[in-house]
Amino acid sequence: MTKSKKKTEADDPIAVVESEPAVLQAGVDDQQAAPEVNEVAAPKRRKAKPASTEPATLARVCEGYIAALERHGAGPGTVSSYGMELRLACRELGSDTLVADLTAERVAAYFESEAVMKTRSGKPKAPPTFLKTQRVLRQALVWAESEKLIERAPLPEPAPKA
Repeated sequence: MTKSKKKTEADDPIAVVESEPAVLQAGVDDQQAAPEVNEVAAPKRRKAKPASTEPATLARVCEGYIAALERHGAGPGTVSSYGMELRLACRELGSDTLVADLTAERVAAYFESEAVMKTRSGKPKAPPTFLKTQRVLRQALVWAESEKLIERAPLPEPAPKA
């Protein structure tokens, strides 16, 4: 059984600041009360990272996506396997390729390429294997769009189901 710590007014800097006006109303001179109010620091806020002005390359998007996975608690196995899938995409599409220059057609061609669809020995990969390769790049491109690194993710339309 865990004990919960009761939060007191002294633990909450906002409550302390809000209680100060009562002191002022009680007849204390404003000049004397001001230093006490100013001594209570407001909680610090994290500054938003400014958007980079340099264009997003495929390598930068892949690195950023992997870092985001790690920040959100993805396990080491996921990070490693997603990293392998994204290294394949960088090798085939070019790590220095600007993501803004990628087209849905080029991504679709990559999804159907031998590197994605066949093993090194030339045998067809199992559907779960090639679907994962496709999914990981799709997720990285959608992440890049959500982070405003690109205006729109260059994703091909899904194939119609038979």
